[in-house]
Amino acid sequence: MILRNLIAFVLLAALGSAAPKPPATRRDNVAVTIHGATITDPYRWLEDQDSPETRAWIKEQMAYTRPLLDAVSGRAAIARRLEQLMKVETVTVPQLKAGRYFYTRRAPRQDKAVICMRAGGKGSERILVDPNKMPGAVSVSIAAVSEDGKLLAYRQRKGGEDEVTIHLLNVDSGALLPDEFSYAPYHGFSIHPDGRSMYFSKIVKEGCRVFLHRFGQPASTDRLVFGDGYDPTWFTSCDVSRDGRWLTCRASRGSTGDDTEIFAADVAGGGQLKPIVNGMKARFSGGVGGDRLFLLTDWNAPNGRVLSIDLRHSERVNWKEIIPESGDAILNTELLGGHIAV
Repeated sequence: MILRNLIAFVLLAALGSAAPKPPATRRDNVAVTIHGATITDPYRWLEDQDSPETRAWIKEQMAYTRPLLDAVSGRAAIARRLEQLMKVETVTVPQLKAGRYFYTRRAPRQDKAVICMRAGGKGSERILVDPNKMPGAVSVSIAAVSEDGKLLAYRQRKGGEDEVTIHLLNVDSGALLPDEFSYAPYHGFSIHPDGRSMYFSKIVKEGCRVFLHRFGQPASTDRLVFGDGYDPTWFTSCDVSRDGRWLTCRASRGSTGDDTEIFAADVAGGGQLKPIVNGMKARFSGGVGGDRLFLLTDWNAPNGRVLSIDLRHSERVNWKEIIPESGDAILNTELLGGHIAV
């Protein structure tokens, strides 16, 4: 698809103004109001790809386009060169869990990436999920892996839809767990280290919400954990610390996340979520190490700085700055083996 679109773009640019006008497309007077803004969508009818009118429109457009493309010389050479550049192996950065590496890999002539696992750096590769053997335009991606490397949660997507289905795979046996998740847009996943439950965020009618799912239980028993009261302009996510003690939940407004709120709970001790960051109109992101929350923020620091918060004494007066702002912008931080990579 990408290769075909690139070729079409290059060739149509070469044709320039010499190309005849394409067939006319009917316009509707469709308008919708979303969050107080009225949006005109005159081509909404084309979203129904199976309607006779849409199929006729596609046929007419192809009849117009094909002769123009066929008349341009050099198309074969362009296709060969683009194929050389694009038909390469791609591998995602692995996730390391209990000595097992989890990643996706797409071979040069493979349509879709497969989910793989390698036991140790020199172990043989094992394919866990192969969408190329599934019917239809289906792709897969890793959602989460348990700390012991024995459970894989993965997304299964049809075409380019935002909605996905979630599947749980027993890595050792290769068997799928019977747990069911509704076809919906999901935003984040965190498997509890005890291997008995998983937190996930899902976009529902009211907005983005965090739920707790216990493995082996029906979806109807999933419990709402966080997000109640946030409108659809907010995104929520959650994370369980590696020792299973702390649950942190994050809410950010819009795609930029300029307004962030963070809550934490000592779930091992039966504690409830309490606010850590709120009402500050700034970006905050990070993770838990031990009993401390390490946050990268632009709060009073446009280039970024890193704060350390003792979750047992999380009042703002106790926050400590451990990496101050400098003349260089901090793009990201990661907790690695008792250190912070910046």
